[in-house]
Amino acid sequence: MGNLRGSFAKNLRDLRESQAPKLSRDKLGEEVGVTGTTVYRWESGENWPEPENIEGLAKFFQISVSQLMTGKVDGQSDRENLICEILRKVPDADLEALQNIKVVLDSVVSGKNSNARPDRA
Repeated sequence: MGNLRGSFAKNLRDLRESQAPKLSRDKLGEEVGVTGTTVYRWESGENWPEPENIEGLAKFFQISVSQLMTGKVDGQSDRENLICEILRKVPDADLEALQNIKVVLDSVVSGKNSNARPDRA
């Protein structure tokens, strides 16, 4: 699987799974005019979407085509993009997980033990 294809496949899967409630492949397919099986093939890197499908996906997720393809937000630093990538993996409704991530990041920045559990900090 090529690097861009692999990046696109991972980004698409992450974007779909980060929706609350979790967006099914069938539902995403309906939104862009394809089947859930086709979405699966895009996410696995087996197939490559047509340009109009790429544009439809970007529009659906309200991101640029560039961000969909690379996972990087235009104009953001690598650090900011890494933070966004990490946060996309946490469901919006899981406030406790976000608070735990903040505690760990705070301890890393301040030089404290980053292995400490947030509820014990």
